[in-house]
Amino acid sequence: MTIRQLVLSACLLFCVCASYGQEEDKWTKLRLGYHLSPALSWMTTDNDSIQSNGVKWGFKMGLIAERYFDKNYAVASGVNMVFGYGGTLNHARGGLIFPDSKLDDDTLRYIPNNTDVSYSLQVIEIPIGIKLRSDEIGYIRYYLNMPLLFHFRTKALGTYLSQNKENIARDVSFMNVSWGFGGGFEYSIANYTALNLGVYFHNGLVDTTADRDTRLYDTNGNITDNQENSKAIINGLTFRVGMLF
Repeated sequence: MTIRQLVLSACLLFCVCASYGQEEDKWTKLRLGYHLSPALSWMTTDNDSIQSNGVKWGFKMGLIAERYFDKNYAVASGVNMVFGYGGTLNHARGGLIFPDSKLDDDTLRYIPNNTDVSYSLQVIEIPIGIKLRSDEIGYIRYYLNMPLLFHFRTKALGTYLSQNKENIARDVSFMNVSWGFGGGFEYSIANYTALNLGVYFHNGLVDTTADRDTRLYDTNGNITDNQENSKAIINGLTFRVGMLF
């Protein structure tokens, strides 16, 4: 090989490497971040005598982790603390609704007909999903995210009758699962740092209320052996405000 050929080969190799390096600079395989996001949630059931009767405002805070297998496709996960997660249910038919919880007064295990119960949960949330994002348009990338969300209850409070917050954790399921989808945009600030804004919806899949040993009143107000075995799920909206690095 002549010197001229060597020089041309070296120049060609340099151009290829430079092009590859520029492409690599546009994305990184692992991105981390954090967010502090307002959240809205509500509860629904499959029982006509238990109706949704109010929403609850709360917030999520946590870490974001994204593992990219291509510059626009990633496995998105993280861990969140969720506060004020729940909603209000109206029980047209009362009875022994909180048989296992540690309450201030045993009479609070029973609720009369047509009683509103406000549920306020604190949970650890682990989302796992696929994130799709666009190429950069100016300073902005748009994205879609479709996660499964695994919830682990750490605290559960119920407000009803006396309006005191009662510890109802033993009558609330420890683990829950939701599916969701969301979207938004990343606004590039510098290098890999970006402001992350989005809206997420999630729909519960697992019964939130444990329903163990519950018993309902009959039409004359007498306790029966009929269990309150409805499926109560939590749905919600999250308004994400975060940073990615």
